[in-house]
Amino acid sequence: MGIADMTGTEPAFRRGAGRPLRQGGEQATAGRALDMAEVLLESHGYVAASMSDVAKGVGISKASLYHHFPTKEALFLGVAERMIERDAAGMAQAIASAPTATGQLEALADWMFSQRRHTERMLRDTLRFLAPEHAGRIGQIFLSRMYAPVEAVMSAGIERGEFAPHAPGFSAWAFMGLLSEFAESPVQVGRPDLASALVRLLVQGLGPRTA
Repeated sequence: MGIADMTGTEPAFRRGAGRPLRQGGEQATAGRALDMAEVLLESHGYVAASMSDVAKGVGISKASLYHHFPTKEALFLGVAERMIERDAAGMAQAIASAPTATGQLEALADWMFSQRRHTERMLRDTLRFLAPEHAGRIGQIFLSRMYAPVEAVMSAGIERGEFAPHAPGFSAWAFMGLLSEFAESPVQVGRPDLASALVRLLVQGLGPRTA
């Protein structure tokens, strides 16, 4: 579910910030602006990423950029939703690649560790500076598109007897938190067995193994 589904209106980057986009060139320009804004968000952070730098990177005037996105916040709202949707698609593919809940968690971990950009970190940096209603909207999209599928994996594992009964919402949040922290650790990401080791830790715990 995207912003349009939640609010009944198209997000700024899809509707040209309140103006109907002509097919072709204008849509391509808006897409390139989103690409550049994401690059700057990763390298500079939200505060330092300026509309001037975005326009310069795309090769357009600031007036042209503001034609598509009336504010910096509108631009980075588009970036945030696009990052979430891209990651949600990757997560869905990872989940579909394994038949068991444990295998799906390992596939999710492998997928996250393979990503060059870390969406959760970039979202955290951005949401701190957005208006509360916009931050809340992006938070809800994140919950529905990225958190809910992991919770569903946990629930299915409980139902099939792979996991002991527990609160799947909590374990999903813990799992995603672990992945986010380890994905940003260059030392740990170098371990070839990191995904399976983390899933074993989560599923088996630290207690002694029983025969």
